[in-house]
Amino acid sequence: MRITAHLLLALSATTFATGVFAQENSASLLSLEEALDIALTHNPAMQAAEFERRAAEQERRAAVGLRMPQIGVSGAYTYLGKDIGLDYLTVYAFSSENWKRPEEEVGAIMGLLKKYLLEAIGQMERDRVKMEFFGDLSPLTPELRELCQRTREISQHYEGCQVNICLNYGGRDELVRAAQAFAQDCIDGRADPNHLNADQLSGYLYSRGVPDPELIIRTSGELRLSNVLLWQAAYSEFY
Repeated sequence: MRITAHLLLALSATTFATGVFAQENSASLLSLEEALDIALTHNPAMQAAEFERRAAEQERRAAVGLRMPQIGVSGAYTYLGKDIGLDYLTVYAFSSENWKRPEEEVGAIMGLLKKYLLEAIGQMERDRVKMEFFGDLSPLTPELRELCQRTREISQHYEGCQVNICLNYGGRDELVRAAQAFAQDCIDGRADPNHLNADQLSGYLYSRGVPDPELIIRTSGELRLSNVLLWQAAYSEFY
């Protein structure tokens, strides 16, 4: 069983960095356990099995004096993918507009990105979680680009939940790049501008081959796309 084929968690850069889902302008926090509760309401058949799993885990931990863990962003991939059975999880981690933030903040986020990628490389094969990146990676440091490429190489060896990281990503920029690529194919004789359809255009996007997200969770509580997956979210449900 599964919650949904594709869940999009639209985070802010600060949320990605801190590892918790903070309600903007509020002292309340939205944990991944709570985000999962939201996703479960969209597939009631999963609820009983998931709540039973949680109860058993809590009982086991209580028996040995352990508390239930708070799940951060770095643990979301395995928890929602391997444990719950999600096919695709997309995380909006760093937008192309985030470069306008203070240099110190951008540097800190990139440092945490390196940490998460190193953790992923050490755990991906064990947890059978694949990773892909949506966005222009060229502005990243050579070290980060190499780590991204390493996760892609590992992902080719097995099947499992695919985690898509939107990194230096912008929805409008994605559509412009897709239009440019299609125009170039028309110039080169590989495409016909009179026979373009939605499926063909989707093939020029970063997300080609990935089904559109069925559920979008905005951890800030806002009901807007914020320039993420503009094309793909045409029929997605918001929480």
